[in-house]
Amino acid sequence: MQYGAIALFVDRAQSVDNRFALSDGTAPIVADVCRRLDGIPLAIELAAARLRTLSIANLSQRLSDRFKLLTGGRRDAVPRQRTLGALIDWSYDLLEPREQLLFTRLGIFSGEFGLNAAAAVCAGAGLDESDILDMLCSLSDKSLLVADTTGAQERYRLFESTSAYALERLTASGQHAALARRHAEYFLDEVRAAKERFGADFFYAWVPEGELDLDNYRAALEWGLTQRNDAVLGAAIVAALEPMWRKNPVEGRYWNELVIERVRESEHPGIVAGAYTELAALSAGQPSYEFAMRALHLYELAGPLGRVAKAQYRAAITLAQMGRLEEANEWNARSLATARECGDERLVAANLSIQAWRAWQAGKFDLGRELYAQAYAAYKALGYEPGMALALGNLAELEFNDGRPGEALRLAGEALAMKSHTKANEGLSISHGNIAAYRIALDDLSGARASAREALRLARKGRNEFIIAIALDHLAVVMALDGEQVGAARLWGYVEARYNALGYTRGPSEKRGHGRLMAALRVKLDDHEIEKLAAEGAAWSEDRAVEEVLN
Repeated sequence: MQYGAIALFVDRAQSVDNRFALSDGTAPIVADVCRRLDGIPLAIELAAARLRTLSIANLSQRLSDRFKLLTGGRRDAVPRQRTLGALIDWSYDLLEPREQLLFTRLGIFSGEFGLNAAAAVCAGAGLDESDILDMLCSLSDKSLLVADTTGAQERYRLFESTSAYALERLTASGQHAALARRHAEYFLDEVRAAKERFGADFFYAWVPEGELDLDNYRAALEWGLTQRNDAVLGAAIVAALEPMWRKNPVEGRYWNELVIERVRESEHPGIVAGAYTELAALSAGQPSYEFAMRALHLYELAGPLGRVAKAQYRAAITLAQMGRLEEANEWNARSLATARECGDERLVAANLSIQAWRAWQAGKFDLGRELYAQAYAAYKALGYEPGMALALGNLAELEFNDGRPGEALRLAGEALAMKSHTKANEGLSISHGNIAAYRIALDDLSGARASAREALRLARKGRNEFIIAIALDHLAVVMALDGEQVGAARLWGYVEARYNALGYTRGPSEKRGHGRLMAALRVKLDDHEIEKLAAEGAAWSEDRAVEEVLN
């Protein structure tokens, strides 16, 4: 009630229904309604008046059609104060013709946008690009546009109500289709230009910049894919946004699945193969393998060779995770040969890392160290810090499994510091999970619990089922060693069920912890009790498992 918009809404709502009051249930909805109405007093008054016949929840849901909803102002009021549409009509009519044209075209943007975007998308056919800045200033002065000049680059946005109004006018003018295409093409060009500008650092360094326009990318994808206006253009944007999907894997899977659904495989096998490859990278276990094999089949038909190598690499990674080592070795060898043939040095380094992993799995620790050193050097020559962090993290796993948990912890800490620059949930959650295993080996249960919980938090944020299961596996070990055998046995049952569902076999680090877990469980429980508790945990949902751990 300290906020004027909230106080106004409550006052007007109680004037039409004296039973209305803020509560834990209604306060968030009222706040959201006032935010979506941009604090415009008339809009808030009209919305509150609708509580005569609508619940607050239903009012909120119907705001998407606000110009039909927010009518019915006082009859003695001037016309512009009777409906929200009339109010914005009045403001619009005060604009000069060119300002009206720009304002209408700005409706194509979703959320914030920059000066270059406004000029590139809106100029032409009556608007000179050199005049865009002055007209943006004029629209800001007339309270139809918000300008934020506090950052490194100026950013603009329409109010939500004025944006909806502008979009309606744009559609009515018949310009929407052409402008939507120009909007989508502009943002695709922006990603591609950023890839050239950032070079080897693009995959992670661009994400903070790209997030500023994420709403616009989503709008372009909605237009191209969801509304079926240009599925190929939409697919190109999905592919270009690959770094964004590493941070938002659930959304990444959604858009790539839509590409597969909307783009005809027979006409564009390479495009569909790219979506399958990305789905393989955003998934785990058997589904990931199946996506990789589908991509490989299409790439073998359509090329190019570099994409074939990436699909082969993804198959090798997934098979290794599933414990199918002979098949993983075969695909690793194929990918390495193909990567060398097409000159993809980063993929060569990635495949060397897999070979290093195979070497120490076979007990050849010195060979593994040598291969990891080669991979690290290759990544360093490319200036690719995420790859350097990956090589260090893998070397930490080798040292841990060679009986040197202290050295493993040191290397993993260096890898984590590098990964922290990227803010990529998946890489960070993997590092925290590995550090939890090393701390368990060093009997630092408090530190292990904290690391495993952070791994769980990040994996949950990114909806990575594979890493969630591993983090819970480490937490089960910590619980058992800390005297919480009953809870640990239930959690172990849940983890076993998830591993089976994902087709995942414990890696060496998880196997070491598993041995300690079972020994700790048998200190207080017999095999029958363990089996019974594990069956209870196997029936849990993921939310239940996480809740039990955090409580």
